[in-house]
Amino acid sequence: IASVLSEGNHVITLRAADSHSQTGIASIAIQVTRTRPTLPSSLSLAPSDLSFSIGTGNLETAPDVIAVRNNGDATLNWSASADQAWIHLGASSGSAPANLSVSTNAAGLSPGFHTGHVTVVTSDAANSPQSVTVNLNVVSLKTLQFNSIDKAVGESVGTATITVTRAGD
Repeated sequence: IASVLSEGNHVITLRAADSHSQTGIASIAIQVTRTRPTLPSSLSLAPSDLSFSIGTGNLETAPDVIAVRNNGDATLNWSASADQAWIHLGASSGSAPANLSVSTNAAGLSPGFHTGHVTVVTSDAANSPQSVTVNLNVVSLKTLQFNSIDKAVGESVGTATITVTRAGD
């Protein structure tokens, strides 16, 4: 019965009657408490992937975060690393809960899609290591080039037309 009772104080009363209609009553007071077992540390990362996009000529992206959490009760200390030099971490270690800042630097990267990973490890949890995929799209920015043009416009003419064209891709 105690498994279905809520936590707290309860009185259980038993009434019994025999074949001669004689009755007896007995009551007992009980206290139900629940002690939850201590859960072992469990590493949790969110989100499972980060995506960045930046144009060539720009360097550092705005940071995003990886939530490093402990789904257990014990302490969880962690360390993080990136498998690509263009992935920058705000910290290389910490204690959960924490938000790990991640940004990317496109310097020296060719236009296109680049993929790397941030790996978080801990000796405090059995489900270590875990990693987050980092996607970076480096977009080729088109530039316009103006050639020097000598065009004289008289003061009596209030406007001049300049035609700009882009050649190539």
